Amino acid sequence: MSVEDGPEGLGGALAADSRTAPAVVGAGALLSVLTGWLVAGLGGALAGVVVVAAWLVVSPIVVLALGYVLLAAVLPENAPLATLGLAQAPMVVVFAGSVLDADRPIRTLWQGVVALTALSLVVAGSIATFGTRWQVAAVLVAVVAVAGYGLHRYTVATLEVTDEY
Repeated sequence: MSVEDGPEGLGGALAADSRTAPAVVGAGALLSVLTGWLVAGLGGALAGVVVVAAWLVVSPIVVLALGYVLLAAVLPENAPLATLGLAQAPMVVVFAGSVLDADRPIRTLWQGVVALTALSLVVAGSIATFGTRWQVAAVLVAVVAVAGYGLHRYTVATLEVTDEY
């Protein structure tokens, strides 16, 4: 059983085998509760609890995406760069944990760096454009959903799982 397997193929710590990634991703998820509390108070801590719950039932990449969406929602207005860096620390740990057991860790690392950079740019651009956290979170959800569906369709087409191209 791999990290990505589980009930209905969702993955998560409850479906993981004895590899290292679930422990590291779990540490990042737990760290999100602490950093959430430090940067956003009770709302941030609750967002961290949601990340921990997600870590139990879904794959690390979903935990990472959810963590970024919640991060955009709970960050204080006009947060300083140090606060942004502190808030992103748990997500970097979650990403590092997901890279540990990858079949091709260098390729996965570069793909993740590109994805994290793109998500960070979307968050920064949304904050500059809208300024309110919930609008930023809504934009981030839309971007992640469209990108995820696009990657899914690309994978289906390249593996020729369907006749639709």
